[in-house]
Amino acid sequence: MSSSNLKELVSYSALGAQKFVTHYYNIMDTKRTNLPQLYRENSKIPRHNLSGFTGLNEVIGLPATKYSVRCFNSHPLPSIASAIDFTNLNSVSPSVQGSCCILVNVSGDVVYGADRRGRAFSQTFILAPDVEKSNTFYVSNDCFRFV
Repeated sequence: MSSSNLKELVSYSALGAQKFVTHYYNIMDTKRTNLPQLYRENSKIPRHNLSGFTGLNEVIGLPATKYSVRCFNSHPLPSIASAIDFTNLNSVSPSVQGSCCILVNVSGDVVYGADRRGRAFSQTFILAPDVEKSNTFYVSNDCFRFV
C-alpha cells in the first residue's frame, strides 16, 4: 500500500470517526431508543461494571445521560484495508468508503440521571461496513469502561 493510499484511509477514518462520535453520543443523550439502528444482531457489546455483562437492552434502559467527549482518535484497520486495491484512486471514493473497518477510541465523562458527579469513561468501537447499505457502517464491537 502506498503512502498516499494510507493517507486517504487515515483521512477517511478520521472523518468517519468525527461524524460517528457526534451522532452516537447525541443518540445516547437524547434518543437512546434509536440505538439499535447502529448495531447488528452479531455486534459485541460488553459492559464491565458492578453487575457484570450488560447488553444493548440494558444500555437503552440506563438513566438519562449527558456525555462529554474529551477526545477521540481513529485508525483504519490495516488487516482489512490491505486487501483493497488502491492502484487507481486519486481520492477517497465510495469503493474505499465501504471497504474497511475503522477503530474508534473515545475518552470523556458521563453524568447519569440526577447524579451531578461525572464519571470518566473510555469507549472503543470497531465500525464495520454495512453490506446491506452502501457507504454506511454499523457498530461491530463496542467496549465501554469506567476509568
